[in-house]
Amino acid sequence: MNRDGNGGKPLSSPRGSAADANSSNWRNSVTHKNAPPPRTQRRDKVLPKASEVIGSDGDTRTIFERARASIRLRTVRAPESREIWKQVVQSAWFDSLIGVVIVFNAAGIGIELTLQLEGKSTMPTQILENFCIVAYIAELGCRVFAIGFVCFRDHWVQFDTFLIFMGVLVNWILDPILGPAASSAFGPLMILRTARLLRLAKMMRLFKRFREFWILVRGIMTCATMMVYVFLVLFLCIYVFSCLAIELITMNTLNEEDEEFREQVQKYFRSLPNTMMTLVRFACLDNTSEVYGILVEKDAWLSVYFVFLILVISLVFFHLTGAVIFSTTMDTNAEEEDVAKGLEMDKWANLVKDLKEMFSRMDADGSGFLSRAEFEHIHPSDMKMLSRALGGGFSPGQIFDSLDVDRSGEVSITELFDGIWDVISSKDKLGTKRMEKQVELMHVRMSEMSAVQQSFMLTHKTLEGQIALLVEEMRLTRVTTAAKLRVLAAAPKVAASKVAARCDSKSTTEPESLPEAPNGSKRKQIMDAVL
Repeated sequence: MNRDGNGGKPLSSPRGSAADANSSNWRNSVTHKNAPPPRTQRRDKVLPKASEVIGSDGDTRTIFERARASIRLRTVRAPESREIWKQVVQSAWFDSLIGVVIVFNAAGIGIELTLQLEGKSTMPTQILENFCIVAYIAELGCRVFAIGFVCFRDHWVQFDTFLIFMGVLVNWILDPILGPAASSAFGPLMILRTARLLRLAKMMRLFKRFREFWILVRGIMTCATMMVYVFLVLFLCIYVFSCLAIELITMNTLNEEDEEFREQVQKYFRSLPNTMMTLVRFACLDNTSEVYGILVEKDAWLSVYFVFLILVISLVFFHLTGAVIFSTTMDTNAEEEDVAKGLEMDKWANLVKDLKEMFSRMDADGSGFLSRAEFEHIHPSDMKMLSRALGGGFSPGQIFDSLDVDRSGEVSITELFDGIWDVISSKDKLGTKRMEKQVELMHVRMSEMSAVQQSFMLTHKTLEGQIALLVEEMRLTRVTTAAKLRVLAAAPKVAASKVAARCDSKSTTEPESLPEAPNGSKRKQIMDAVL
């Protein structure tokens, strides 16, 4: 607070009491919390309260708004810049650039050794060496900045750090201080200059881009430990057979009786180390007949020893070792494929999680569908994630049109997942997947139309059958009606004939008396009786 020059008391202001009350309320609210809020929330709360304490005029608000914006900008820019550098150091072209530097460095080492043998100046190669060291330091710095010190857990980064340390020690410390006397004063240490060639091993990172080449390199790296055990087992086998050779050949009685036998023994079996070196030729099958030919001619029983030696060391051992190495390589390939699939599934799971969160942020009305307007108001960070997942720079409108295959004007979360998942899994372009989806939708609609057509045909056939039944019933009814009408038409004639016959019979029996003509009622009774 401002103080005057006379009393040293704080100047009063109309807003002083209110500011003090606000400040005390803020302190009490912070003090009585059980757990402190996150740092970002504390920062957002402190700045408005501080602005209220000092003043609420336009200049003060502008200053504090700038301060808040600066703090938020720093908190946002730092992760974004690290994310950009992380993508840079993990890209293929970055590894390729470092590979080019390594190749030039290796070529410079060979040229430098050649110039030293010829007694010429090595200044150009030393300049190239210093440039390569600076490039390696810059590479390591980029990795540390992008990933952090966690990158030192990687064995490749540890190896790079060791090579950089040796290069700085030899080229920037020992050579400038000691000059030409460095080689004589630190002879064993200066031999480590040759370790610069180990930088070629860094190119194995690039080999991962080429599957066939990486399989060979990885096989050598995987079998390095096994080769140590192979050497130990081979050494033991050669040692045992060398001891047997000393007993059977060097101490043979023919060594004293036969001059030619003794010369062969003195040449190949005179001592245990010499015998072991001779048996190495049997392991490699290096002109072994020159060794055992004369000995077997002089003593046929030695053929059993040499046959057994060739079978065990030359054939069985190395073929078995090759089979074990092949099996180990296949197991390693299977493990790496499983690890790669696991990493891919984790990547897809994280992507699905991010897409779900993005969908929730974009769905402003909570309807479960994204309209075109909601999709076009996507956040830049979400748009960057979508572009990275789809593998190209697309506008929100293009992405929405590609996902909205049925032209409903809305995209559900299922359509969003399916569209992006298909593009990622098949590595096709978004437009291609949109065409595939449209063709698939056309097939579905054609199938629905075909089903409707089949239903219509079935209904048509059913109606045709019912109409045929009605026509048949009408025909039968017409025939029956016609028969009844014929019967009714013939009934008066039959009745008349019956009456006539009855009259004739009565006239023959009683000719004298004629019957009276029946009246109307009597005639009706007669007709009813006849019918």
